[in-house]
Amino acid sequence: MNNPAFFVPDPWTKTQPFGNWIVKALYQAVHQSVNDNAKSELNFKSLISLGLGFLLYVPLLRWLHYIKTIFNLKKPGS
Repeated sequence: MNNPAFFVPDPWTKTQPFGNWIVKALYQAVHQSVNDNAKSELNFKSLISLGLGFLLYVPLLRWLHYIKTIFNLKKPGS
């Protein structure tokens, strides 16, 4: 395929993604979270992008499963 509709590189590389604005925003959010993992931080822009991706791409029937999973996550060091 010569002209893909989108391209999402590995989050630990500095290669730019190709696609619409949400693909780019989601890549930046994952890139930031992977690279700041040692600090256990997500910035506000990344949280907004991940939330928007969740709303746009996760089927409504799966929401409860993911919300339960998020609330069952343990904080680092606990």
